[in-house]
Amino acid sequence: MRPASDDKTVHSRKVRLEPGRMLISAHTQVTFRAGGGEGQFMAVILYDGKPYPDGADLCAPVTLPCEVITVNGVPIMVTREHDAERGEVISAVRYLDGGHLFVSSAQGLAPYVPDGNRPPDAADNQPGEKEEHRPPLAAPPLTAQQVAALAADPAMLP
Repeated sequence: MRPASDDKTVHSRKVRLEPGRMLISAHTQVTFRAGGGEGQFMAVILYDGKPYPDGADLCAPVTLPCEVITVNGVPIMVTREHDAERGEVISAVRYLDGGHLFVSSAQGLAPYVPDGNRPPDAADNQPGEKEEHRPPLAAPPLTAQQVAALAADPAMLP
């Protein structure tokens, strides 16, 4: 049974998502280390209930430098920004019906500063050791074309 035409709830496999809500379906981060520096690759599948922007200029709502790279017939929105903590960040978005796949390649990592509000039962696997923040890589670990290719890859979808 299909929902009524005025029902804005997103149904995706086993997910029921009310309007105005978001759900992270999958998330992964990989840290790259080379030459004493550190960068990061990240991929997130997010369901937000928004329809696929069919025929729209994918870069229209974006204020960052943006281009559309088509990979195997799949249009991918690719943006670039320079972040004070992460350096150059290249991001790609593949729009899906009811959500999107977000892939990014960051030249560096934002420093982690714990707030000190750990639960009393939290485990400390390395007492007394503090992880040092490394400088960024010379460039992001993946190029714009590589990030777009990953976003277009069907293996990245659930």
